[in-house]
Amino acid sequence: VQLKFFERQLVELAAPLGLPFFLHCRTGEAAQDLASILEKHVARLPERPGAVHSFDGSLEDAMRFVKLGFCIGLNGCSLRTQENLEVVKQLPGESIVIETDAPWCGIKATHAGHKFVRSAWDEVKKPEKWEDGKCVNGRCEPCHLRQVLEVVAGCRGEDVEALAAQTTANARRIFFRGRS
Repeated sequence: VQLKFFERQLVELAAPLGLPFFLHCRTGEAAQDLASILEKHVARLPERPGAVHSFDGSLEDAMRFVKLGFCIGLNGCSLRTQENLEVVKQLPGESIVIETDAPWCGIKATHAGHKFVRSAWDEVKKPEKWEDGKCVNGRCEPCHLRQVLEVVAGCRGEDVEALAAQTTANARRIFFRGRS
């Protein structure tokens, strides 16, 4: 049912509007299904069709989306295992966007990419104890985008600021066409 209505939305709504897609994809099976539908309708996709976000699949799946013009959206869930980091190392820089998927998908101490994290923020333990300027422990906040950037840059052996410029340019190219 979900695939049927996704395809219908793609053909009848999204493609005619020409707006970029932000497509969630976190399993190999989902990647196969999603790529098959997108390939079937490739002629209907905008020139820069969008991002496949929260990606944690194989390099082959990622490159299938890249070939269709999509960027690969990376967050803490994309950086959990050493296998994930190996995929990230091999992605073309012009095809990477970073994200938090807040309040989920933060980078945890158990994640393979955690060793690259350099930034930290003061935290409170519970949401009801929240204070201005502090994060809630265990909740991914927008400021944690910096940690995603640090992990991606670290595992790729790239400068954090250079990667920030690249991923910002990638996001602007997809989501802010015609704006400087």
